[in-house]
Amino acid sequence: MTTWRLIVHGAADGATNMALDDALLDGAAAGGPPTLRLYRWRPPCLSLGYFQPLVDVDRAACAAAGVELVRRPTGGRAVLHADEVTYAVAGSLGDPPFVGGVVASYGCLAQALLAALAELGVAAESAAPGPPVGPRGPACFDGAAAYEISAGERKLVGSAQTRRGGALLQPGAVPLGGDPARVVDLLALQPEARAALRARLAARSATLAALLGRRPDWVAVARAVAGGFAQTFGLRLVEGDLTAEERALAECARRERYASLAWLERR
Repeated sequence: MTTWRLIVHGAADGATNMALDDALLDGAAAGGPPTLRLYRWRPPCLSLGYFQPLVDVDRAACAAAGVELVRRPTGGRAVLHADEVTYAVAGSLGDPPFVGGVVASYGCLAQALLAALAELGVAAESAAPGPPVGPRGPACFDGAAAYEISAGERKLVGSAQTRRGGALLQPGAVPLGGDPARVVDLLALQPEARAALRARLAARSATLAALLGRRPDWVAVARAVAGGFAQTFGLRLVEGDLTAEERALAECARRERYASLAWLERR
């Protein structure tokens, strides 16, 4: 039975959360243990994909709504992190389940997420490999990429991945409740495009509360996600925290990248 480290963190701001994930990636690249981190966000934060232009965002609307902005180390499009369980998986490439290319590893990790959702009573499926389904607008939940998770043809879990130094990092968001279309108010869109995106998100994205008819408890969902990984990959999860070295890496990453205006505005 393979042992992974399980880290369960309380709420943190966007820059801190991204820096902690980044440190897990560097830790895995340096030979650290494979890790599953589960965490929250406070205050709410809009995260942009690594390559996403900042002009996609209405920064005044974010400030007025008390929503932070951060740029992720992974690709993809904008996600509003508020009422959700966020997971991040880090490990060394070549060690199961971190095998094959990006799409192959997405598919493998998706099985753990599907197992977690089944434990919660949600029948879900992963998108087939191939071109993304749906428009390629500025919002993550506007369409599903290969092996992302949907329920009843409505996207439920958004994930992204990056690789560095022989290691992999894949974070993702499991929405508990709220209005999936509320992200529209934080994006720089013309009225017609705004209305169209709002309608698409209302029709094509889901939350656990909408699917279950009740808002599930954060702890219960986090436990199900951990259980899904343990069951799928035959893991022994041992709860722990970042090492002192990883903490130092996180502090550096927060200061030099994720809390930096230059990083947010990078082109």
